Amino acid sequence: MDRNKSLEELENVFWEKQDQYFSKTLKDIHYFRRIPIKKLTILQTVALLKQDIGSEILLPIVFERMEADLYEEDPADGSTFLSHIDTFHNDMFQRSSDMWKPMMALLRTKREEVEQFIGWKRYEDLINKMMGREIKP
Repeated sequence: MDRNKSLEELENVFWEKQDQYFSKTLKDIHYFRRIPIKKLTILQTVALLKQDIGSEILLPIVFERMEADLYEEDPADGSTFLSHIDTFHNDMFQRSSDMWKPMMALLRTKREEVEQFIGWKRYEDLINKMMGREIKP
């Protein structure tokens, strides 16, 4: 995959430019889809994954980056993929086991580190979400 290309280019789907947007999120997502993959920040990538946009392309990159540095921080605000992973859209984990198996293996391998970072309850909820299990309040 050419990371110099944007989601728009890689998916070959070009959204029509709007004069006005219904929400800031929609405006941001529209803009983020046009940024080359290699230039997307953690926050921009998270925003796309929360909406399940470009998941097939972005999730493997997130996994790769988390595997290299579980605590990689966004220079803008210090957030990490790990701090947001449980906010990613549910459907992307359920669509294909290829989407979640490597991430699940990483989270299980580094369980102690992940639990220490996000807490044991949030870790358990994340694993259940990825497995398609209902999360109990």
